Amino acid sequence: KWGASLASLPDLDGDGHDELCVGGQAGVRVDLLFLSSDGAGGNFVARAGVRLSSDSGSALPEDMRSRIVGGTSWGMSLAHLGDLDADGAPELAIGAPYDDAGATDGGAIFILSMVPAPPTVLFKAGSTVELSADSEGDVGRLGVGTVEAGDWFGSDVDGVDDVDGDGVGDALVGLRYDDDGGTGRGSVLVLLMEADGGVKGQQK
Repeated sequence: KWGASLASLPDLDGDGHDELCVGGQAGVRVDLLFLSSDGAGGNFVARAGVRLSSDSGSALPEDMRSRIVGGTSWGMSLAHLGDLDADGAPELAIGAPYDDAGATDGGAIFILSMVPAPPTVLFKAGSTVELSADSEGDVGRLGVGTVEAGDWFGSDVDGVDDVDGDGVGDALVGLRYDDDGGTGRGSVLVLLMEADGGVKGQQK
């Protein structure tokens, strides 16, 4: 089910064209495609790309490959969050609703910081792609308080304008089967983001 989730990102390689992230429901990969016009009626093609995954040969740091595993539905949801840390590069949120780190199928989201670079450079461990607020350049998870088993936190994710007036954009995260409003009715969390990619508060 490759293509089940999509997110556009601003131009990363300086060619004047936006880029495209493509995910799916299998939970093992997200592809970042560097788009370029082919000159035929304005059609666009992927001139180059990189796979964000646990596969051998991934351009991600080794630690990321070891932690992103099948069965988490990593990439089931994608969202461009804007430039949280004002470094000129966008942040990308990746949902993994089957992630078991907090509870069985409780879910998680990952926030990756993207640094502008030509496709030949792509990623540099600890700088170009890393989890925001991860000063060591390895990978952790974004904690947002208690996530219960079966919540599917990260089943959907979207970036929103600054909700709390601190100058930093915020995020919406779906919990498809959250029980707070009734068994399996679901809910949405507003995550109040910080410039370093951390979460300072949340509203349900």
